[in-house]
Amino acid sequence: MSAVEKNFPEQILKRYVNLLDAFKTFYEQPNLCSNAFEQMSLEAAEGDKDLENKVKLFWNAHLPIMMSVDGCYEYYAIALNDGSVVHGSEPEFEESLVVADSFANFLLKIVAGEIGIS
Repeated sequence: MSAVEKNFPEQILKRYVNLLDAFKTFYEQPNLCSNAFEQMSLEAAEGDKDLENKVKLFWNAHLPIMMSVDGCYEYYAIALNDGSVVHGSEPEFEESLVVADSFANFLLKIVAGEIGIS
């Protein structure tokens, strides 16, 4: 186990087993994003087990890295299957769009002003 992993929340390491070291280092620094949007989606599912499973599958495969409630609820997350960064917003948080093919490109797009952070 690396030094970063020793200080990384166990719940994240267990849930996101394919997390790259670069993401671990980045994610360790700020306070962890909560699963508030996942919880809102589960509440909206109102006991629909199929929908609840779809919500859980989505969030098990996407690691939130930025969340905003300025104007509307929205987030950026790393898609763990390919390392791309997706953007989603209310009311259907799980209907996301790829905004960058990698975390590094996501950061470059922020610096270039191609992705606005509110």
